[in-house]
Amino acid sequence: MPIAFPVAAGQRITPAEQNHMYAIADTAVTTVTAATASNLSTVYVIAANDMAVNIAYRISCGGDGTQGSTRQNLQFNVGIAGASVGFSVVIDSTALAISALFRWEAEIMLIPVTIGAAGTYNTRIRGCVTNSANNIIPGTAANNTIPFGGHNLATGTGLETTVAQNFAFRCQWGSVTGGPTITNRSTVFERLG
Repeated sequence: MPIAFPVAAGQRITPAEQNHMYAIADTAVTTVTAATASNLSTVYVIAANDMAVNIAYRISCGGDGTQGSTRQNLQFNVGIAGASVGFSVVIDSTALAISALFRWEAEIMLIPVTIGAAGTYNTRIRGCVTNSANNIIPGTAANNTIPFGGHNLATGTGLETTVAQNFAFRCQWGSVTGGPTITNRSTVFERLG
């Protein structure tokens, strides 16, 4: 298993060091067509008492979708315990062409700041949405690539780290009018630290 920190030549790797990082991947397909926040990635469970200060949890995922016949905003969020938390990213409806096929990838992170019954945390989100039918030419909805990213502006509160917590990448459409759809094709979940 990869080590998440530098290793010197000849250094003995102890079991404690190997247990710092783990990863799980899957190709479960999930589609969101709703105008309410829904889990787009696989939902992973962070075990009770696994969170610690100076570690992070990351979900990386990606797939494809279709803007509706009526353009709709597309919102991405970090999901903890079935709720959207931290910084949200909204791809404006005008960024993608009507009925345009697109591909996307994204990464979210959960970073515990304090642990316990009322733990605190930071979140981070970044990714990209690209129209897939045409060459990439920024400035035209039919050809756009839209990078996005952000970090929550204030530390989130109320993260109970002594019980298991669900962690997922979430999204929602501005409306279901026009039949927009987004599909996740693969997810990787990692514990870093």
